[in-house]
Amino acid sequence: ILPGDAERIAKQRAAGKLTARERVAKLLDAGSFVETDALVSRNGDYAGVVTGSGTVQDRPVYVFAQDFTVHGGAMGQMQAQKIVKVLDLAQKTGAPVIALCDSAGVRIDEGAAAMNARLAKLSGVVPVIALVLGPVVGGAAMIAQLADITIEAENVGQLMVYGPQVMSAISGKTVDAKAVGGAKTMAAQGGVALTAKDED
Repeated sequence: ILPGDAERIAKQRAAGKLTARERVAKLLDAGSFVETDALVSRNGDYAGVVTGSGTVQDRPVYVFAQDFTVHGGAMGQMQAQKIVKVLDLAQKTGAPVIALCDSAGVRIDEGAAAMNARLAKLSGVVPVIALVLGPVVGGAAMIAQLADITIEAENVGQLMVYGPQVMSAISGKTVDAKAVGGAKTMAAQGGVALTAKDED
């Protein structure tokens, strides 16, 4: 555990959310996860995503889980590169991709156009399932919208292009994140295919 991690993990749990690694462990068959690029960092700055492969009920899958405890899960160049690597491997093997989304957006200085372009190319080739397990805002929302099936957790999911602060500034009214991007709203608007009570 890196300095400050314990406090960030405590906040994640207080918000009713699992950590990225806990999510991967819960999703995949026990002992099947093989992580890719676990220690990728730049100047001690970690990518904020856990990537790799494993099995679900003995079927091979690729998975990436955004880590909200690292920069709010915001996607930067390193995170996009790790995800693109998993997408490329999935395309070569034909195995599905499961995206565990929990991200405050895209880091302004880096963007994620390459990752979104690669995800779009998988359409009709490799099944992509996205789970909205926290705030999924701005550029990060593209992952959920480019997936074949998107499922949002009712208790913690918030899927939106603009965060509530921006929406409030645009409309001049106080905007509630759940009202704008909550599971019921997104299901009614066709933004997600399914909703679930919680992560479990």
